[in-house]
Amino acid sequence: MAKPLDDRIAAALADNARAATVSDLISEIGERITATERERDRLTTISTALSTGEDAAEQAAADAAKLAARATRLAGKRSILEQRHAELLNSERRRRAAEFRAGTLAERDQLVSELRETWPQLVDQITGLLKRVVANDAAIERSNRDSAGEQLVSAEAVVRGCTPMFMHRGEHVPRLTRMQIPALDVTAQPIGRAHVWPPHHADGAVVALSTGFAELERAYAAR
Repeated sequence: MAKPLDDRIAAALADNARAATVSDLISEIGERITATERERDRLTTISTALSTGEDAAEQAAADAAKLAARATRLAGKRSILEQRHAELLNSERRRRAAEFRAGTLAERDQLVSELRETWPQLVDQITGLLKRVVANDAAIERSNRDSAGEQLVSAEAVVRGCTPMFMHRGEHVPRLTRMQIPALDVTAQPIGRAHVWPPHHADGAVVALSTGFAELERAYAAR
């Protein structure tokens, strides 16, 4: 058996109330108001009908007035519950927002740890591999210049399936050896050098080798 309406309204105004429960109660009260107003209108019609006897008309009018007052009271209670519902929704939104923020922050902090631990290792692997490709490109350039045999092609061009001059379907393919790899901690870099690759003057030999293979590309393009 359902609890009396006023008891459920009191529960809806309690601290542990849920927005969904309050919403259901608002809908129920709305249905009660509609039914009450419908009966009020019916009794009002009876009270004003010419065919209604005097005593019956007075009784119908009195009952209609009671129903009108009841509908007004119900509307007031519904208004209070609507305010309560809005408060609960805002509270739940703030709670969900706080939970989402906490989860986002935890994931952010995890990524900070992983970036600090993993990124330098990945950069070392990548730049080490790129240095070897650049050095081998320079050796290929020398071999092709000194040998009359079949021209050798860069390892990068072979792997990426492009022409020796790094073209594919008429478009130039950007070189991996010339991409920019940003430094993880820019505060530790010299001013104006926010990248750890391509190498700067501290590794002049590698820069020279990269320049050497550029000549190879130009040679292929001229053929």
